[in-house]
Amino acid sequence: MAHINTNGVRLHVQRMRQADPGAPPLVFVHGLGDSMACYYFTLAGPVAALGFDVTAYDLRGHGRSDRPPHGYGVDYATGDLAGLLAELRITGPVHLVGYSWGGTVAFRYAHRFPDGVASLVVIESEPPTPGWAERTAGELAGLAAYLADPEWIARAERESALPVLARRFTATARALQATTLAAEVLDRTGLADRYPDGWLRCPLLMVVGGGSGLHARLDTVLGLLPPCDVAVIPGHGHALLASAPQEVAAVVLPWLAARRGALAGAVTP
Repeated sequence: MAHINTNGVRLHVQRMRQADPGAPPLVFVHGLGDSMACYYFTLAGPVAALGFDVTAYDLRGHGRSDRPPHGYGVDYATGDLAGLLAELRITGPVHLVGYSWGGTVAFRYAHRFPDGVASLVVIESEPPTPGWAERTAGELAGLAAYLADPEWIARAERESALPVLARRFTATARALQATTLAAEVLDRTGLADRYPDGWLRCPLLMVVGGGSGLHARLDTVLGLLPPCDVAVIPGHGHALLASAPQEVAAVVLPWLAARRGALAGAVTP
């Protein structure tokens, strides 16, 4: 276990370094209410086995990272990611894997630092737009009501393929209610209605649940993006990484393996 200080917060970080100092760096970014554990139970080990220099971390307010009362807009999260990479001395293009909010942060990072991303995998994620912010704020309001319902919590744990993650999500989501997260999601800093041609310069894989809200508006989201690879996993909703971890891995691992040597990046030992 390690902690790194950046932007005034202490972030909990785990790194699975390769013996090869030239191994391409890859960073996992988790979703709201989640923690890096969602990747340790699913993708982190297999991706490291492909030869990537893997880093996972807890976003501010999550897991074992600091939980300040404010600083939860998408640009804060993007700044934390940039600060983390600087502290780790990852200076070349990095492969990013993001789930839900984490994928939106990864999109924003690629927007701000277009030459800093080697490839992008997003799971049930979309770029940060005002529409995305409004939907997320509404979902947070609905979640607050659900968190007060013990029956809903018990059912969520029963239906999850990884109940331990469901329990951690509930605890973190409750703690985040004491922060300004819900209000800051609507901060227009970092949001855009449209994105210019060429804004995303790296290969992109989108993994979407066939029963999710994102899938229902997928054509609109794809209109914001350059041509990319899209994998739809039928029968699953937004909680795709927890409900269908093997199906997600079956899509993501070969895609990353094919890009293992592309823009490996520079890592200073």
